[in-house]
Amino acid sequence: MATVLHPRSSSDPTATPSPPSGRRLATLVFVALAGLVAVLSFADRAPGLVRRGLRASVRLSNAIEDATGLSVIDARDLPYSWDLVGHFALWLTVAVVGWWTYRRRLPATVLALVLFIGSYAVEIGQSYLSTTRTPDPQDLVANALGIAVGMTLAVTGGWIVARVRGRGPARPPVAEADLAER
Repeated sequence: MATVLHPRSSSDPTATPSPPSGRRLATLVFVALAGLVAVLSFADRAPGLVRRGLRASVRLSNAIEDATGLSVIDARDLPYSWDLVGHFALWLTVAVVGWWTYRRRLPATVLALVLFIGSYAVEIGQSYLSTTRTPDPQDLVANALGIAVGMTLAVTGGWIVARVRGRGPARPPVAEADLAER
């Protein structure tokens, strides 16, 4: 019978290290995403980068319209600025990835509160760490909505996946305050 050594305990120099576990990978993804938020929030070149990205997406949508004859939503048809949509989408993504990373270690409400405080810190930090970006209450509202929708989607999606796999509760998770009322 052959003995299998764990790569970390092996003295064999040819042993390959095992890939990162799911928890480590999730943490790495979350930290990378948080770093992206910091770069986009404090970098003085971020607005230009966002503008170039938007121009590229407009060119792509125009090409799709020309090739298919379909009409894509025009940016001027949207009721809010792209900046607010960007804040919403970015913090929605942070919330979903944050829940995926910390779902077994932090309650969703605590994580949402931590993310909101982080969002607030980013907005305030812009006035001190950037020469071109300023705090904006509308950005904070868009961030909070993104966090709320992201956490709702993540928790509900997690519940659905658990139910499909036969491991989840019969009802969606509820807050402790809701349980106290019953």
